[in-house]
Amino acid sequence: MTLKGVDVSYHQGRIDWKKVNNAGIQFAMLRAGYGKNNLDKQFHNNANGCRITGIPFGVYWFSYAYTVEMARQEARYCVAAIDQYEVQYPVCYDLEYDSISYARKYGVTIGKSLATKMAVAFCQEVERLGYKAMNYANLDYARNMFGTVPYDLWFARYNSTPGRGDMAMWQYTSSGSVPGISGKVDMNYCYKDYIGKSEPIRAWVEYGDRGQDVRDLQTMLNQIGYNLAVDGIFGAATDEAVRQFQTSVGIAVDGQAGKNTIAKLQETIKAMRPGHDSWVWSLQDELNREYNAGLAEDGIPGPKTLAACPLLREGARGNIVKLIQQRVGTTDDGIWGPKTTTAAKAYQTTHGLDTDGIVGPKTWRTLLGM
Repeated sequence: MTLKGVDVSYHQGRIDWKKVNNAGIQFAMLRAGYGKNNLDKQFHNNANGCRITGIPFGVYWFSYAYTVEMARQEARYCVAAIDQYEVQYPVCYDLEYDSISYARKYGVTIGKSLATKMAVAFCQEVERLGYKAMNYANLDYARNMFGTVPYDLWFARYNSTPGRGDMAMWQYTSSGSVPGISGKVDMNYCYKDYIGKSEPIRAWVEYGDRGQDVRDLQTMLNQIGYNLAVDGIFGAATDEAVRQFQTSVGIAVDGQAGKNTIAKLQETIKAMRPGHDSWVWSLQDELNREYNAGLAEDGIPGPKTLAACPLLREGARGNIVKLIQQRVGTTDDGIWGPKTTTAAKAYQTTHGLDTDGIVGPKTWRTLLGM
């Protein structure tokens, strides 16, 4: 069972929280602020809207820290901003690409070690001050930027399934639509009971359940050879498939798809993918996220993946630029400057391509190993 929620900031403008509540939204994550004690312009309006309508909420603080002490101080700023409210969901540390770029202006390169230490420091301070802490990470940062952060994970991946089972919260799209909120909004599922309801949230699905978790399960089972209707209904066919799979991998046969079953499914899916390339898999994930490419995330380069790759050159930014940088052998900061152009030209020369420093179809084909 899951709870459905939104995360918002001043970008959504003034929100009609009564309409949001009536639309069935069960929790919200509000941006409290960012950096050195900068309050989000809509935070108090959003917090009071949630309070009045009874929507439980947590908060996040967008980090511009580039030292451990700065991260710890951001936690203090955040707690000071929220202290007048009943915050039932976590207080979350939010380190993103803009955070890294900001630090570089001050001569600091944030790598995995420093990012991890800052996240831990923020979370430690939050919990010292009496709140539940959480760390936010997308697929790239979860893999490459953070080591062990022993706090709840808010995982961002815009895909039909999150691809992991250890997060407390999953941000599954940035293109949601909710009455009372103008434009698109981030949507989330929460898998953890933060407010102590009498009926705790279960960490599994079983016969009789319905919803997105069941659809995710059915999709994974079909990837390993079952032929289920992906209808979000855990009926007899899905129950039988789960029990057959549990028997085949030697785990408890109870018909419940919990963490162990999902983890075994993920292992089996990966093992069935010959030629799997984690770099290609990451690229496919980003193409789906940024361009709604509709690609199978199988780590196997093919014509559809190639056709979805954008033409990129100096001045581009983002995760796809970062992946290109990894392939051409330069600093993978996600910002395409002169050094990346030089590295791209060197890569093109080495592989007998036109040396223009632009990643178009021919260069993409080589990057993909096709």
